[in-house]
Amino acid sequence: MITARPRTTAISLGELKVSADPAAILACLGLGSCVAIAAYDPHRRLAGMAHCVLPASERGHGEQRPARYVDRAVPLLVQEMERQGSSRRRLIIKMVGGARVLRGRGFESVTNVGQQNVQAAREAFQRLGLKLSGEDIGGDFGRTVRLYVEDGRVEISTIQTLETVLQ
Repeated sequence: MITARPRTTAISLGELKVSADPAAILACLGLGSCVAIAAYDPHRRLAGMAHCVLPASERGHGEQRPARYVDRAVPLLVQEMERQGSSRRRLIIKMVGGARVLRGRGFESVTNVGQQNVQAAREAFQRLGLKLSGEDIGGDFGRTVRLYVEDGRVEISTIQTLETVLQ
């Protein structure tokens, strides 16, 4: 059997992408305080990911890139998955990121945006009736996350670890 060569699609800050291409890999590179929200429908083999920067859209003008804000990205991701034939009840949701990357002298009073992003995502999941099935969050280090459309596998790499797989 000949399989298609994997194609990685980088998801930039504030972007959201959905794919049914089994050879596609959706990737958020270098997450710090940002969170990646990954959704997978095993029945439709449909995957989506959002790269969220800030917890709430009231903090800025989110019209050009609404996925920049966790409170808008989560419902948009679910809507796009449903528009492409998924069912909310089948979605497997995973979250990665939310680190506290600004540390040290002078940063003691800086708000922990990573923690706020994680909390905003949890609130959005609850509002939408979504169950989080896996997470790799917090800490003080960056992550790169890859979502494989073929099987919904999520791989996370950090400076500290070569690879973590969320099952």
